[in-house]
Amino acid sequence: MLKTRKACPQYSETHNSETQYSVTQNSEASKQRNLKIVILNRANLNTANMVLLAERYFRIGLTSFDKSIFTLHKRE
Repeated sequence: MLKTRKACPQYSETHNSETQYSVTQNSEASKQRNLKIVILNRANLNTANMVLLAERYFRIGLTSFDKSIFTLHKRE
């Protein structure tokens, strides 16, 4: 399903202080949302990389892999 956007107040014919304030608020909210998305994506990528690195160490036979957030012991 396609999402449709409402006309942006920024391009409306009337430019009063209320409209400008609204545009600024939306812009700040958008920046905050985008920043949260970037942070979450980086966290997910870092977690995935740590798991892959731990699996690699596990496969080559090390008894433990200790890296700041977890320790993985070799199964017997």
